[in-house]
Amino acid sequence: MRHRIFSATNTSNRVTHTVAETLIKSCAVDLVKCVLDENSTKQICLVPLSNDTVYRQIKDLAANMKNEIIRRLKSSDLSLQMDKSTEVTLLVVLLLFVRYVYQNSLHE
Repeated sequence: MRHRIFSATNTSNRVTHTVAETLIKSCAVDLVKCVLDENSTKQICLVPLSNDTVYRQIKDLAANMKNEIIRRLKSSDLSLQMDKSTEVTLLVVLLLFVRYVYQNSLHE
């Protein structure tokens, strides 16, 4: 999971994946060599950090979250609050707040 968090940060900052591959990954490999075993080092070397892989992982995570939220909302009672706002640049923004019960707990 930490790999995905770093990758999302790496992509959002528009840093090329070569920095992650050369700097971050090499440090991680050295750290794992010192602390763990050779098998763990090989596993770290297999972690992909290319732009396509990162983009696909972020896209998959977003799709999974969207599907989970839709599934939860379809199976529960909910309340919906809507508000419209206009920014200084005259961009109209629609805000939606959804409150629903899932597994005996209130979620927003």
